[in-house]
This record gives sequence, C-alpha cells and structure tokens, in this order.
Amino acid sequence: MKERFTSDPVLQPINPNKDLVIVCDGNSFGYGWCLMQYGDDDQLHVVAYGAQATTRAQSKYLSSELELMALALALRQYQFFAVHKVITVYSDNTRVLHLDRWQPVNARQKRILTYLCSLIYPSNSFVAVIIILQMRYPD
Repeated sequence: MKERFTSDPVLQPINPNKDLVIVCDGNSFGYGWCLMQYGDDDQLHVVAYGAQATTRAQSKYLSSELELMALALALRQYQFFAVHKVITVYSDNTRVLHLDRWQPVNARQKRILTYLCSLIYPSNSFVAVIIILQMRYPD
C-alpha cells in the first residue's frame, strides 16, 4: 500500500469528458471527499481530494449533515466539470441515499440541500443525474 501511495501517478488530471465518482465521509472530527474518474484501464483514479476539520459547533452536527457538507464542498470546487455528467456518490450514511426526499429541519440543511439540488437536478437539463450508492459499512 505504501508503494501505491508514493509511486507515480498519485493524482490524475481531470478529464472533462468522463463522469465523476465522489466518495465522501464525515464525523465529529472533520469531513472529507475524494473525486475520482475511471481511466482507460477501467480503474478508478484519484483526481482530487479535500478535507476540512470541524469547528466546535460543527462537531455537534449530525453525521449526515457533515457528509452533505463534504459533498457540497466537492461539487462546489469542481462544479464546472460536474455539469451534464453522471455523478456517482459513495457514502456510508443511509440518509444521504435519500437526498431527494430529505426534509430540511433547519436553515443550514435547507441551504446545503438547495445548493446540491440546484447542481444535481437543474431545471433546464435532463442530462445531469446523480446515483447515490451505499457502501458496505453500516451507519
């Protein structure tokens, strides 16, 4: 594994013609994401990654909210490449699976969901699709 992380290429350049795969996770210490694309060898290659430590107030958020924040952060930074692409999101949180049926209970959730839904389900485009898959790990 050490050889895999230290050998070339560590990051692949993003291909604007290919679909995106986002893996996101969040807990009370921080939240992060990894943006990947399938290469010519049909293997997933890391294109970008990011993380952010939670503040004292954010550490009290629900884990599903932190995962939504990680997803929003990933899409905000690569919004230009995400338009009109199939975005596959891997998450270990079952609540994130039902993004389209999530009822916000506070202003923070409403802001995040409004931003995500404006990117994922644009009104003038039928090409953008999101597929949210649950990983093998339970909540």
